Amino acid sequence: MKYYDEYQKLMCYKHGHHAFYIVIALSLANFILNIQWAETKTLEFGLFLLIAVCYSILMNVYTGAFFNKWQFPSLTSLFYFILGMTYIFNSFSSGTPMTSDGQITENFLKLTGGLLFLSIPVVYFTRKTIEYKENDSD
Repeated sequence: MKYYDEYQKLMCYKHGHHAFYIVIALSLANFILNIQWAETKTLEFGLFLLIAVCYSILMNVYTGAFFNKWQFPSLTSLFYFILGMTYIFNSFSSGTPMTSDGQITENFLKLTGGLLFLSIPVVYFTRKTIEYKENDSD
């Protein structure tokens, strides 16, 4: 974390803290409802972790705490867009289905990961557009 300033570190810790509470809340709700919605309990917990990681990453991108000082966010966002499209293509082109007997399979993780990588540039350019319009109105 030496390439981040204090604000970025604070935002990363804050969103990581919120993500931890998301995992606890989802795990508690899953325990109380006791419904098997994925093939294994490990896959269910993995998806809970992925949801929390998605929240943390996207909030860090929106608040400006995701990219290092030396990175080029526009170029890095393009890389994440290509990576996301690759993950989504692989999830649909593989021979394994997304669901089996009404339960989510491991192939669903590829789709969710692809959507995460695809949403990073969307959130970044949304933030930049909002900043541009706020500065333009001043």
